[in-house]
Order: sequence, then structure tokens, then C-alpha cells
Amino acid sequence: MKKSHKKTRNKSLIWRQFKKNKGAVIGLVVFCVIVVIAIVSVIVFDFEADITAVKAADRLLPPSKEHWFGTDNLGRDVFARVCYGAQYSLLIGVVSVIISVVFGSLVGAFAAFVGGWIETVIMRLIELLLMIPGILLVIMIVYTFGASIPNLMLALGLSTVPHFARNARASVLTVRNNEYIEASRALGASELRVLFKHVLPNAISPILVQATSRISGCIISAAGYSFLGLGVPSPLPEWGAMLSDGRPFIYNYPYLEIFPGLAIMITVLAINQIGDGLRDALDPKLKR
Repeated sequence: MKKSHKKTRNKSLIWRQFKKNKGAVIGLVVFCVIVVIAIVSVIVFDFEADITAVKAADRLLPPSKEHWFGTDNLGRDVFARVCYGAQYSLLIGVVSVIISVVFGSLVGAFAAFVGGWIETVIMRLIELLLMIPGILLVIMIVYTFGASIPNLMLALGLSTVPHFARNARASVLTVRNNEYIEASRALGASELRVLFKHVLPNAISPILVQATSRISGCIISAAGYSFLGLGVPSPLPEWGAMLSDGRPFIYNYPYLEIFPGLAIMITVLAINQIGDGLRDALDPKLKR
């Protein structure tokens, strides 16, 4: 009961600290709105009729009351596609980071916790992987398995595993020799239990901050790869793919680039603000 009360109090302190950062609160509100839009758009818009159907009579119409963001070269409503595309960008960003956090944190934490020659070998391999540009991994996976959302998420996730592994190792090194860790061992807890119950929970704060910031990075990367034809295939309305589709018409119909670009920018800024707030709340010493 006492332990549960302490956890609740810690969460309350973190939330109070987070609320002091006005930018982070605004970012959280904006991000929640984007998530709601992504969910509601799936209910409101029909995928075939509103998102992918070609309507030659409505092609390249400017923004109006009927089409708030105008229409593209195939007559598809840009507003509907931007709203519907939010789910793809958010899904790619979140799932990619989950892959990175799970694998990277486990590898890095295991290396730091075990130590010795095992740690040395693992970290040398991590350093070798850090030398490989992420775009090469994406190209290899797309070339081998084809362009799709799952393949893009896998490529983005695997490309950042070494970064999370290195960060997790550094975090675990700061706590692995603390007194409560030694006390747990003295009470007969297994090494696996010590790692997952005492070490990782107390080393997770820097990883959470890094993960939040990495979500925005994955969204930008996914948009960039889709823009280059390496990401989400047409006709799915992922924001980067929409930028690629609108590129030939940028001079005469700039709204085809403006609205998907704004969606990416607003989402990334909101997530970055949340990351800054988490950093300040979880570790005030890291404040700039």
C-alpha cells in the first residue's frame, strides 16, 4: 500500500512539473487533437469513396466551401486525405519507436547489467551498426520486401535500435550498483528479476524522453522516404506520399504541398514540445 502511494505521488509530481512547461501542455493538447482527427476520420470518411476514388470532374479545384483544402490532380479531396492520412503517419512514428525501444533497451540494458566481455562485444557490434546509414537499411528492406507500411516501420525501427541500446546502457550503468539493487540481490532475487523490476524501471526516464523525440523523427523520415518513393505506396494518403503526388503541380497549385506539409510540421512541433516537457519533468537537471 505504501509503495503504491509512493508511485502515485511520483506520478503526481511529474505531472505538476510537466504542466509548468506551457509549450509542452500546448503540444500535448495539439497532439491529442491530431489523434482524435485520425480516429474520427476513419469513421467519417469512406476509404474508397472519399479517399481513393478518382473524380475527373473535380480535379485541381482550389480551396472552397465544398473542398476546404482543394482537390488533387485526380479530383480527391485534400482535406479528407490529410485527415485520413494522420493515422498512417502517427502509426508509423509510434510503432517504429516501439520496435526501437523494445529491442534497443533490452540489448543495452543486458549489456550494461552483465558487464565484462559480453558488454564489450555487444557495444562493439552496436558501434558498427551506428556506422551504417539508416537510408541504406530502408532501401535494402524496401528492395527485398517491397514498399509498404509494415516494411517501412520495420526499417525505421531497426535503424534506430543502436541509438536506444547505447542510451539504455548509459542509463543502466548509473543505477546498477545502487544500494537497493544490492539489497534485492541479498534477499535472493534472481538477476532477471533484478533487471526487470529494479534496474529498468529506474533507468527508463532518459529512454522515454528519447523515444518521444524519436517519434517526430520517424514521422519526418517516413514522409521523406514516401516522398522519394521508398515508403507508403499510392493511393494511401500518407503525408509524405501526398507531398510526392503534389510535386509536379507545386507552382500552379501550391496548396497540394502546403497542407500536407503543415500537417507534418504541426505534428512534429507538438511532439517535440511534449518531449521537452517530459525531459524537464523527469529530470529537471537536464533543463536547458
